[in-house]
Amino acid sequence: MHKKFYIAAIIVSACVSCSDRHSVEAQTSVRATGPTDSVTAVRGLVLRQDNFGRDIVSNGHIRARHMAEVRCEPGRELTEVYVRNGCRVSRGQVLGRLKSDNYETERLEAALEQARLEMQDVLIGQGYDPAHMESIPADIVRLAEIRSGVAQTEATYRQAVERSNSSVLRAPIGGTVSDLEAREHTSVDDNGKFCTIIDTESMEVNFPVLENELGAVRTGTRVCIHPFFGEDSSEGVITEINPRVDSDGHVKVTASVESSEGFMDGMHVRVFIHSAERRTLAVPKSALVRRSGRDVVFSCSDGRAIWNYVTTGEENADSYEITSGLAEGDTIITEGNNSLAHGSLVRLL
Repeated sequence: MHKKFYIAAIIVSACVSCSDRHSVEAQTSVRATGPTDSVTAVRGLVLRQDNFGRDIVSNGHIRARHMAEVRCEPGRELTEVYVRNGCRVSRGQVLGRLKSDNYETERLEAALEQARLEMQDVLIGQGYDPAHMESIPADIVRLAEIRSGVAQTEATYRQAVERSNSSVLRAPIGGTVSDLEAREHTSVDDNGKFCTIIDTESMEVNFPVLENELGAVRTGTRVCIHPFFGEDSSEGVITEINPRVDSDGHVKVTASVESSEGFMDGMHVRVFIHSAERRTLAVPKSALVRRSGRDVVFSCSDGRAIWNYVTTGEENADSYEITSGLAEGDTIITEGNNSLAHGSLVRLL
């Protein structure tokens, strides 16, 4: 009997000891995960209903309206290259030079002079004065050209002159040099391409719009264009709407780009088409952060950050509509929220 009592006492003592240990660990865990004593400086605003314009958002790509390929005879050697990729050039500017066979041109020029002398001999032999070519019948002149070889030599000489003139590569339009791979003292590749000139001052954006959103899309409607990286943006105007719906329910739309600063041909961008405004609760995009895979907006109450799960509705270039999770009059944190936790000490600037 005493032995059983002794064993039970040992078991009870062990349980109490284990319980105390788990309690200490739990308290330590709470302290470790609780808000720190440091105060984070943040910026915020009081949430009010305001005019909110819904934007139709689409992904598009930029392209230049005008571009031109600079080509030359394949296999010819480049002696000089004056430009590089990204260079701005004006129309007619010299881009490079090809090796020119001046000796061949000079030889053919001499051969042509000799052929003309022989032609004069032919005409004199037939009783005509070469000094008065206008009085000689055309068929006699033509026959003399053939017999002396003038016609064939002139054709060959013109080809040599054209080849010599084509040794200078010029920009057909003003713009930016791209796709330049040629180097000095190398031969032009088999397709004869030297480079491409892109008119970066005249850009447009192509993007799809769902057919059920066509009510907000018209020729002349203004759009806002944002690259996927960087701070550059531009506005534009819709210039074309393709009158065809594809198999995915999209319509192709084209808009001008008013400022090409920061944009490149082929660049992917986001396009925002502004629609009618209505009053609703909306927060700046900087106020929204992701926590545990959900959208969160931190509000501020009694000097602490409060974690609020939110549901968003429409968006535009600057803001998200809030459909649940916040109320009018809440003070929300818009800057300095990236490292906050629930209950963090904050100070509004």
